[in-house]
This record gives sequence, structure tokens and C-alpha cells, in this order.
Amino acid sequence: MIKESFTMRPTCSLLLFLLLAFLAGCGEPEMREGPADTRALLQRVSADSIASTARTMTLRAAKLSSAGEEATGDPMARWVYSRLNSYGGNEGRLRLSYDRHPHRGGELVNVVAVLPGIQMEGRNRIYVVYSPYPVAPPEGAKNSSAGPAYLLELARVLTGAEFDATLVFLALDGREGGIPAAEAFTRQVNCRNLDIEAVLSVELGMASGEAPQVLRIVAEGFAPREELGDYQRALLASGGENDTPSRNLARFLRHTADDHVPGSPVELVYGDGRPGDPSTQGAFIRKDYTTVRLVGGLPENGMQEGRDAAWLAGVTRISVAALATMADAPARPRRVRMETAESGDRVRLRWKANKEPDLRGYRVVWRASTAAYWEHEAFIGDTTAYVPEIDTPAYYRFGVQAVDRFGNAGPAVFPLAVN
Repeated sequence: MIKESFTMRPTCSLLLFLLLAFLAGCGEPEMREGPADTRALLQRVSADSIASTARTMTLRAAKLSSAGEEATGDPMARWVYSRLNSYGGNEGRLRLSYDRHPHRGGELVNVVAVLPGIQMEGRNRIYVVYSPYPVAPPEGAKNSSAGPAYLLELARVLTGAEFDATLVFLALDGREGGIPAAEAFTRQVNCRNLDIEAVLSVELGMASGEAPQVLRIVAEGFAPREELGDYQRALLASGGENDTPSRNLARFLRHTADDHVPGSPVELVYGDGRPGDPSTQGAFIRKDYTTVRLVGGLPENGMQEGRDAAWLAGVTRISVAALATMADAPARPRRVRMETAESGDRVRLRWKANKEPDLRGYRVVWRASTAAYWEHEAFIGDTTAYVPEIDTPAYYRFGVQAVDRFGNAGPAVFPLAVN
């Protein structure tokens, strides 16, 4: 059997046990009358709140630097923890913890906030969104507070709702760009029992003179390695080099932006976006997590509280809509396969049935092989097989989505070809 790329491998860790304990101890699962009100959540996003958080973090980081405390993340981590706690911390639904790792004679300190899912079939499905927090202002970069301000605003808004699946807000220790902290975190959670469906990160660099500002969604293909795994080889043999789980997550985010924040300039970037320059995203890609990076430019003199905060609020709204939809939608269909008739003029798609009680059925999407985004769709009901009525199907690429009774659907899954 081919192992899907979003299936985790077994290791164990204290953080894992804490996370699973949070999920096991969050009370009896519920069935709601309806999903989270995405429109209401989007209205809660505040550019003023983002600007205020970024300003406060920048001032605190500068104070730490002037006091010579940049060698430890503890003071800023405590402030991030306190801010998250004010949104509904350990006395409410948001579960908070520190994630500590030894590093070069000191200690890395990540802050982990878990919003447990409430559906029995969905609560162990996890969506992670993260950003490094500034330990001290990095030399030559004045926007290090914009990413964590985005993360904290996401947590503030989404903590006010309930979702079927679990959301994790991760504030990485920002030393060395957050890369050691990301690597330490992924080493801990790379476990078979932890079903991380998607990982979102945000990275804000210097502007390139573009107006309006553009959000770029960076989706890598496969992590560089000496030998591809069974899933990667099967995907390439099926013509799916541009349909990795990460790239279909990027398409989903672009579609979400069009639906919920129309007019926002959004572009997809295939590859790592900056060859040879390491990023926190690489730590997740190397563990085969479905990961995208949200990249945008801000002025060289730092984030401005007017136009730039409003733009970052737009990025936050896109993320709110995407996370809310994925966390309420059924899980991605598993074992999606495509059988081709001997004549080659018909294909048959099949997949394993989902188990969510609010499942309505499945949607098949397709596009021309050279197109960037899905062009067509057909809701086919609660079935686990479908024969598209399309001539020369080899000229198209297909995907399958699971849809709940409220219309929520996550990223499409590309079918692997079988004989």
C-alpha cells in the first residue's frame, strides 16, 4: 500500500502527549446545528488590533535588546503567552503551553496554543499556523513583529468560535529566523498518532515597490532527498508533479481569497520562493507535512500602521476563512485512485469513504493539464466512485473533495493512477 504524504511517522514526545491530552480532556464531542459563521469571523479582524500588537512587540523587542536580553526568548514568550491567555486561555477553551528545547547553551522557547475540535471524528485532525516572534530586532529587518501580530490576531478571532477539527497557533522562538525552533518542533510532533492536515506560515519581507501589495502563496513540491518515497514516485508517475498536497492547499487558499476577500492580489509560487536560502517552512516540508508559506512585502522602514496594517488584515481574513472552512469541513478523502480503461478514453475515480456524521458527499474538480487552477466541478453525492464524462481525460487533471451538509470542503486530493 502506498503511504500518503500526509501520513505521519512514529516518534514520541512530551509535547505530543500534552497535545493529545488536551484533545482527550476537552469534554464530550458535540454536534452543532451549523458551522462557524465565517462572515462574522471576518468582520472581527481588526487592522487597528494588528497594528497595536505589532507596535507593542517591536517596542518590547527593542527594550530587550537594549537591556542585553536577546540571548533568551523567555521575556517575549511570556508576553505572547499572556496575550494568548487573554483570548480565552487555560480557563477557557484555548489550551496553552511552553515548548522548550536546549540550544547552544541556552534554550529555545516556543509558545503553543491549542483550540480543540469538538467533533469526535474530527478533533484529532489538526491545522497548524505559525510565525516566529521577535526575540530582539534582527539586524537589517524591521518587520519581525508583523508575522506574530498576524498570528495573534488569528488566534483572537478564531478562539471566539468552535470547530470540528483542532487548530494550533504556534509562536516560534525567533532566533536565527525561527529555523532551529521549527526544526525542534517538527522533531517532536512527527508521530503517527498526530494527524496534521495542513501547516500555514507567514513571512513578511521588504517591499519591491509593488502597489497594491501582493500576497504570494509559496508551495514547494517535494523535499530534496536522495531517493523519493513510494507516494512521491506514484504522484509523478500519475502526472501530478503540480498537484502535490501543498500545491492543492495553495489552490484552495487562492480560491478562498477570491470567495471571501475579493480583489486581493494573490499569486501562487511553485518552489521554495528563494532557492538556497533556508526557511522555517523547510523544517515542515522535510517531514512531508502539507505546508504553504504566505509571503508579502512591507516597506523597508517597517510596517506602517495605515496601509500596511490594512493589507495585513486582508491576509488575516484570507487565513481566517481558510482555517475556519478546513476545520469544519470533512477530512481530505483518503486513498484516492484513478483507473484508466484500456482504450484510454475513460477514467474511473475511487476513494475511501469518510466517516464524519455531517458528510453530504463528494465533489470532483478538474482542469486542463496546463491550467493553474481548478476550472470545473461536479457534486456527485455520497458515493466513492465516479466516471467523468470527459473526452480524452489524459489532457486533464482531477481532484476529489469531501463536502459537509453546510457546503464546507477542504483542499482537493489528486488521484494516483493504478492499473
